[in-house]
This record gives sequence, C-alpha cells and structure tokens, in this order.
Amino acid sequence: MRNMVTGSKLCFVIVLLMTIRASAQNDSVNNVKQLAEVVVTGQYKPQSVKQSVYQVRTITKEQIQKQAASKLQDVLNNQLNIRFSQDLSTGGSDISMLGLSGQNVKILLDGVPMTGRQGTSNEININSIEINSVERIEIIEGPMSVIYGADALAGVINIITKKAKAEQLSVAGTCKRKMDPRCR
Repeated sequence: MRNMVTGSKLCFVIVLLMTIRASAQNDSVNNVKQLAEVVVTGQYKPQSVKQSVYQVRTITKEQIQKQAASKLQDVLNNQLNIRFSQDLSTGGSDISMLGLSGQNVKILLDGVPMTGRQGTSNEININSIEINSVERIEIIEGPMSVIYGADALAGVINIITKKAKAEQLSVAGTCKRKMDPRCR
C-alpha cells in the first residue's frame, strides 16, 4: 500500500512539473520579440554603400563637375590604381586597374555589362560615354569574378547615368507668308 501511495505522489509531482513547464513555455511564446528583417544578398542587387561587404568608392556628379573634365577618362585618371594608355591605332584608350589590363576590368553602364569592340580582349573605350550624362561612378577594386564573371579580376567600374525626366518636348509654329503653299 505504501508503494501505491508513493507511486501516486510521484505521478502527481510529475504531472505538476509538466504543467508548470508547459505554462512556462506558453509564457515564453507570448514574450517573443520581433526582429527587423535581415536580407542577405550576393551584392548583385542595389543596396546602401554602408551595408556593402565590399569597399565601394563613389565619385559623385559634384566631384565630376569640380574636376571640369571633358571626358570620362579624365575623371577616372585621377583615381588611385586606375591608369589609361592611349591606343594610337584606334584613337581610343585602354584602361588598367591594379596593374591588370582592361580585359580584367568589368565596366557596367547602369548595372549592365558593356562589351568592347575588340572581340575577345573586351577592352572598352571609356570615352564613348558622354560625361554630361553621368550621375555617379562606383568603383570596386579587387577580384569580383565570383559575382560579375571572369573578366572582373581587377575590379568593377559601374557608371550610373542620369535618369530621363518625364517632361515631353512640344513644338508649335506659325506661318507668316501668305504666298507660301506650305502655309495653307
């Protein structure tokens, strides 16, 4: 009989502990805090420079205007680790970054890769881009081949252009000559 009483007391204690534990779990579920959303990307999508894993140098339109540059080459020539060599046969210029030739520099125009006219070497004449249409330039030095492909071994230069305005051009005219057949 004594074993039965001890067994029932033990069973009562176990049920009591399970009830307390279940109520503690319910309390902890009710006290859950919501954390801010965390987005992990491979840096291919736009995000703030402060959140970027890579060191991004930005040349703003104000800096471009202060330099009074007439071509994009003049702006980039003032940056560290970027050099240009003139190609006398084509009249263009070839870029090099971190000592590597232009075929190892990925140049993007609004995030879209540019291709060169020289075939496999993919060296792009940077002066073909109008300087007045540039909003800012982002430069990432170092191997970026994992994200941007094999030709981004030296780094990436992303040229962001100014966005078109929604305004439309309208033209109106009048004809002042009465004898002109186009005025009727």
